[in-house]
This record gives sequence, structure tokens and C-alpha cells, in this order.
Amino acid sequence: MEPHQRRHLKKFLWQWPAHAVAASMGLRDLPTMKNFTRWGGRTGRYAEFRGAVSRCYDPISQQHVQFAYAYEYEAWLHARFDPDTASITVKATPVVAEVEGRICKAVATFVVTSRSTGANRLHLACKTEERSRSRVNALKRVGRALDAQIVVTTLAQVRSNVDAFWRMELLRQAGAIHEDEGLELDARIAAALGTHGDTDRGRLVTALGVSPQLVDARLAWMHCHGLLRLDLSQDNYGVLRTQVVLQ
Repeated sequence: MEPHQRRHLKKFLWQWPAHAVAASMGLRDLPTMKNFTRWGGRTGRYAEFRGAVSRCYDPISQQHVQFAYAYEYEAWLHARFDPDTASITVKATPVVAEVEGRICKAVATFVVTSRSTGANRLHLACKTEERSRSRVNALKRVGRALDAQIVVTTLAQVRSNVDAFWRMELLRQAGAIHEDEGLELDARIAAALGTHGDTDRGRLVTALGVSPQLVDARLAWMHCHGLLRLDLSQDNYGVLRTQVVLQ
């Protein structure tokens, strides 16, 4: 496939859900869609993840994200785009510690390493704390022994900010579609922030003169690496300077 054909196909895939694209192209399965969008979400979509649900592809860690429930993935995405997240696991993560001479085990939905302190945070996403009391207690017991913070996120909390979730999801999708593309834009984005100060997505797209989706991909990458910060409270999200990008 020629480069210009690939670009057109990517734009087409971006505008329509994968199942609709597959139907229009007469495909019964989605191997082609997988290669371009890296999107999952249905059990068995990917043969290499037997017994698991591959929710998506994370372009930051370059790994597939696997969780049993959609709300676990939603909680994960919020944590992925937390400015203080230096690294994050992409599936249920066993944790082990010795407590009073006994080996205790628990399972975190995912584990985050703080950018500012280097400490680990053990996250548990659940429908309600009451229904997951034993899991919460086990994680707290192990967390105390490991000197790790415990973060419990309920379904209601996850779903309380749906708009921000979909902005993050579009950024993640842009990053997956344009993985390793537009790397030269990073220096131009940093220069624009250094010269003109904080800005927003719309003005940055105009200044750079490239596709909005490619700008989204690079901004998501820079945000998740602590090079700048995104204010995702609105669709035309803010792009804010950090000391790192100014240096």
C-alpha cells in the first residue's frame, strides 16, 4: 500500500467505528482494522489474548491493555492521563508482601508509579467498595507492608466524568493510529509554548499547519511523558507549559 493510500485509509478508519468499516469492506473479521486502529474490547477479538479481553493498544507503553470490565479500563485511562503518572501497568497486577511473617497476596487492577515521588500506587476499580470489601482489605494489607498508597475507584466515580474520558480516549486512539509519526512536531510544539505561553488545541493546530489528529497524537505523548500538561475540561483542550518543556 502506498503512503498516500495508507493516510486516506487511516482518516477513513478514524471517522467510523471499526465494525462499520469492516461491514462496508465486506470483512467478517477485523485483522486489517486491528493493524490500523489497535482497538479491542470484545472477548476473543485477538487470538493471542486467550481468556482475556484486550481493551485497546496503549501507544505510550506500546502494550495491549487487558481488563475484564469496561469500567476497569475507564479507570485505567484516567490514571494513564494523570500528569503525575510516570508508568502504569496494563492489566490486573498481583502484589505480594510479607506481613507479620506470613506471605500475603492481593490483586490490584493496575499499579501506578508516581512521577513526583517515585512511590507506587495500588489501584482497585470496583462496582462498589461494599461488594469488594475483601479485595479492598487484602490490597490495603499488602499496601501497608509495601508502603504503597491504595486508591479505590468505584463505578459511580469512574462514570461521573464521561466527557473527560472520551477526550482521553480520542487522544489515545490518535496516538495509536499515528504511532511514531510526527516526531519532529515535538520541538515545534515546545518552541510555540516557550514563545507564546499556554495555548489550546485549536490555536496549536492552526500554528503547526498539520492534521488535528496528528497534533492530538503528539500532545498525548508529550503529556504522558511530563513534557507538557493538557487541561481536558473542554473539547478545545488547553495546552499548558511545564518547566520540562521550557528547558
